[in-house]
Amino acid sequence: MPYAYAVAIPVPDTFQQDDTTDPDIMVAPALQGYDDNSAQAQNLAVAQQTRLGQDIGRVNAHEERKQIQKADYHSQIKPSIESARIANARDVARQRDSEGLEVKGDKYFDETSFERKECEKFAKEQEAILKKLKLNKKKGYDTQEYEVAEYGGEEYDNDGYEYKSVYD
Repeated sequence: MPYAYAVAIPVPDTFQQDDTTDPDIMVAPALQGYDDNSAQAQNLAVAQQTRLGQDIGRVNAHEERKQIQKADYHSQIKPSIESARIANARDVARQRDSEGLEVKGDKYFDETSFERKECEKFAKEQEAILKKLKLNKKKGYDTQEYEVAEYGGEEYDNDGYEYKSVYD
């Protein structure tokens, strides 16, 4: 009895048979996925999602702890580094002062620009005061108190004066 041999050739899902392929090779139809909606399968899916969520949470918590430790380290180290730099600068300044250092031109402090800035600051303050005074100033006529006794009625004679109404 002769033996028959079958040869299986893997074919990708996107395979489409056209005229260039061998017509003797048969392609099996693709099987659809099987959806298991049983209670046990649903419990397994929920448990898998729970484990995934726990793993993600663990990773996020670990990263957050590392960031907190880094921030804590910097908050403790930076002030001590700055105070050490200030102390070092004071020591260098004392040494230079004891050596008799005289500063002829300070490249970090420009005296003329400092004076100009102070003048501008003073001018702005004066403008603000003037604006405040102008806002508080009364609008309309400026009246003053006067004594009525200064103007006697006897200096006007009644001859030649007649009362006229504006509405006449």
